[in-house]
Amino acid sequence: MKHSSGKNESVNNGAVKSCAESIRPLKKKGLLQKTSMAAGIFCQIIALFCLVMTYLESQTLGMEDVITASYLASTFFFSTCGIVMIIIGKADLPDLSISGLSEDK
Repeated sequence: MKHSSGKNESVNNGAVKSCAESIRPLKKKGLLQKTSMAAGIFCQIIALFCLVMTYLESQTLGMEDVITASYLASTFFFSTCGIVMIIIGKADLPDLSISGLSEDK
């Protein structure tokens, strides 16, 4: 009896090999990615400051005050902005330069 699993393994190994050959090397982090990472960390620090100010203002003025709501909105904005900037800074981008393509061939 023939086992079809042996045939599938050889096909899968060929598919994996061809995919591995087509993967381009990753390039180093550029200036904009490093700047994005620094801006993301800075936004997280500002968000933490706004969160502390939200707590302090809510103790003195209450949660119904406009200033407290502004600090709360700023906390949300800076924390989500920081998350996005950190993700952009950590992204592993492939080398898509023309010189990288000519070296492969």
